[in-house]
Amino acid sequence: MDKIDTSRGCNALKAVKLKWRKGAFEKLEQEMQKYQDTMQTHILVHVCNQSDAAALEQEARFQNLDGSLITFKAYGQGQEQLNTLISDEFWATRALISAANETTSRQLLQNRDEAQRQQLLGSLSDKDMNARRNKIVERHAETFSWVFREEFPGPWDSFTEWLSSKNSIYWISGKAGSGKSTLMKFLIDDKRTRQYLCKWAPDCSIFSCFIRNSGTRIQGSILGILRSLLYQIFEANGEILANVLWKWPKFSRVKNPEDWSRDDLEEILVHSLSLHQKGVCIFLDGLDEIDPKDGPFDLLLIVERISSIPKTTGLEVCASSRPEASFIQSLKSYPKLRLQDLTKHDVEVYAKDFVKTRCSFDLSGIDESQFIEEIVDKASGVFLWVSLALRSLQRGIINGDDPTTLMERLRALPTELGKLYEEMLKRLGDDQQLYSKDAARLFNIFILFSEIRDYRFSFNLFQYAIASDPILRAMLLEEKSPPSPTSLKNPCLK
Repeated sequence: MDKIDTSRGCNALKAVKLKWRKGAFEKLEQEMQKYQDTMQTHILVHVCNQSDAAALEQEARFQNLDGSLITFKAYGQGQEQLNTLISDEFWATRALISAANETTSRQLLQNRDEAQRQQLLGSLSDKDMNARRNKIVERHAETFSWVFREEFPGPWDSFTEWLSSKNSIYWISGKAGSGKSTLMKFLIDDKRTRQYLCKWAPDCSIFSCFIRNSGTRIQGSILGILRSLLYQIFEANGEILANVLWKWPKFSRVKNPEDWSRDDLEEILVHSLSLHQKGVCIFLDGLDEIDPKDGPFDLLLIVERISSIPKTTGLEVCASSRPEASFIQSLKSYPKLRLQDLTKHDVEVYAKDFVKTRCSFDLSGIDESQFIEEIVDKASGVFLWVSLALRSLQRGIINGDDPTTLMERLRALPTELGKLYEEMLKRLGDDQQLYSKDAARLFNIFILFSEIRDYRFSFNLFQYAIASDPILRAMLLEEKSPPSPTSLKNPCLK
C-alpha cells in the first residue's frame, strides 16, 4: 500500500514536474517562436530588401532593356521605312525606266514610221509636180464669174448644180488655148467652189492634177497623175498612209519613183479614196495632154473607175480636155460645158482692159471699137489667140503702124499659135498619116474662105459640115427626099 502510495506520490511529482516543464517548454517554445518570427521578419525584411534591390535593379535593367527595345524598335521602324522607301524608289525607278523604255520604243517606232512615210512620200514626189499649175496665168478680173451663176447660160449644165449634187463627173471641154487650165485653177482656188461642195460634204477635200505633155515625163503620164494624187492624199491624211503601209508592208521599202508600177499606184489610189472619211472632189486638167504612150483610153478608164468608187461621203471628178473624139465618146453623157461658147463677154472685157491699160498712147485715127470687135469675132473663145493678137497690136502701136497695118496684124496667125497647131498635129502620132488627107482638105477650105471673104461670102458651120463630110454631101446631092433634121444636125455637132 505504502509502495503504492509512494509510487503515486512519485508519479504526481513527476506529473507536477512534467507540467512545469511543459509550461517552461511552452514558454520556451513561445520565446523560440517569437525569435523565429523575429528572425523570419528580419529575414523577410532582408529578403524583401534584396528583392526590392533586385527588383529595382531588374526594373532598371528592364528600363534599359525597354530603351534598347524602343531604340531597336525605332531602328526597326526606321529600317522598315527605309526598306519601304527603297522599295518605293525601286518601283518608281523601275516604272520610270519602263516608261522611258516605252517612250523610247514608241519614239523609235514613230521615227521609223515617220521615216517610212517620208521615204514613201519622197518616192511619189517630183520637183516638177506643180510646175504646170504654177505656170498657168491668173484669170483676168471679172472673167469666168459666169461659172458660178445659178442659172447657167445656153444648153450647158450648171456647174454649181453639179458641185452641190454629188454627181460623179463634170466635163469642161474647149478649144486649144480657150482658157481651160485658167478656169480649172480659178475653180480650185475660189472659195465658192468649196461652199457649194460643203452642201453635201462639209470640209470636203480637194485634190488636183494639171497634165502637160510638153513638160517632163511626170507631168504627162498616168504614173505621174497617180503619184501626184496619192502624194496629196497622203500628205493631208497620215492615217490613210499608215493604213496603206499596214496593208502592204512591202511599200515601206519603196525609195525611188522607178520602184512604182502603174497597177500598184492605181490599186493604192482606189483603196485610199475609199478610206477617205470626207467628201472628195478631184480636178484633172488637160486629159488630152496625156502621153501618147499611155493614151486617152487608159486614162479615161482610171477617171471612170475613180468616180465610181462606192463612197458614202461622196466623190466627184471635174475633168477638162479638148473636144477630141475619145473624150466626146466617153464623157458626152456627163454634165458638161463647152468653154468657147461661154467666153465671148470675157474676151471683150479682157481686150478692152488690155487696150486701155497697155496701149495708153495716141490712138488718133484708130477706131478702138473696130479692133475690139475684130478681136472678139476672130478669137472664137480662144484666149491664147487674144493674148497673142493684143501683144502684136501693142507692138504695132509702139512702132507707129497705121490702122490698115494694125488690122493686118490681127488677121495674121501669130507665130506662137502656129507652133501650137503644129504640136496638135504631132500629137496624132501614128494616126497622123491617116488623117493628113482630111486635114489638108480642111486647111484648103479655110484658105479659100480667107481669099473670098472680101466678097462678103458668109461661111457658116453648116457649110463647113457639107464641105468636110462626104456622107452629108451625098445626102444633099443624091437623095431625092430631103434629109431629116437629125441627120443634118449630127455632122454639125462634130
